[in-house]
Amino acid sequence: MIDRGGGYRSEDLKVEYAIVDKRRVNAKRVEAKTLIGDVQGENVVLVDDICSTGGTLSTASSVCKKGGAKAIRAVATHGLFVGRAFGKSAIEKMIVTNTIPIPKGFAGRKIRVVSVAPLFAKAIDSITNAKSISTLFQ
Repeated sequence: MIDRGGGYRSEDLKVEYAIVDKRRVNAKRVEAKTLIGDVQGENVVLVDDICSTGGTLSTASSVCKKGGAKAIRAVATHGLFVGRAFGKSAIEKMIVTNTIPIPKGFAGRKIRVVSVAPLFAKAIDSITNAKSISTLFQ
């Protein structure tokens, strides 16, 4: 888990973190070979913003599996799922939001879709009533 500004830190969640070092070779190919940290015997949660083909997460899951991870799950904000996403992946379960429609055939397999509607409703209510929306994230 990496804090990219304003997000949760591993200390806030009381969890350890590891990093899979990835390099984008070109628009279609990602290399991830290095694991920084220890995942031996751990349940791993991979975090991404957008999952298109699942290539980056699949590669990261392989690196974690080789590092001895017990179980691997992933979460992403936007699930595009183009092509044969997650064809041969060590990821057991994937959670995405419904910010975009999930293509037919993906929801329900390994993928669970979580609605952002309640959060958006609270944000709209806060804005309409001149309340701070930052309290929604504390």
